[in-house]
Amino acid sequence: MTALTPNVPLLKATFAHVLKNMTAWNQAHWSNECGTAHCFAGWAIVLHGTPFLPLPKDRVSQLFVVPPPNEPLDGMVAPLVLGKRVVAAPVYAQHILRLTNRQADDLFFALNTIDDLRRGVQELCVGVPV
Repeated sequence: MTALTPNVPLLKATFAHVLKNMTAWNQAHWSNECGTAHCFAGWAIVLHGTPFLPLPKDRVSQLFVVPPPNEPLDGMVAPLVLGKRVVAAPVYAQHILRLTNRQADDLFFALNTIDDLRRGVQELCVGVPV
């Protein structure tokens, strides 16, 4: 099996965004219903430019994102929901950050503090060329 190389630019950009916008960071939720607060993984998705699934009444799905139609999904399950091809937010965040299951579990843990995220991002970026 080929080792994954983490997406260092997106990891660093996401952490920097969280630091600058602490009031819009909620590690316990992928996204809130109005799409204004996200966990680390949720912010990575937003910064990557992938929208969460829009819902009626100006809300967004907290669990699904809508990847670009031409994006290869490397075996990810992508059912149609409300007529759109969707992927579960945690799976998609792991994909765009290029993390292993273990790395994603550690970084996306709901009880992580900002210091936990800092350590996690630093560990993932060690020895990886930017």
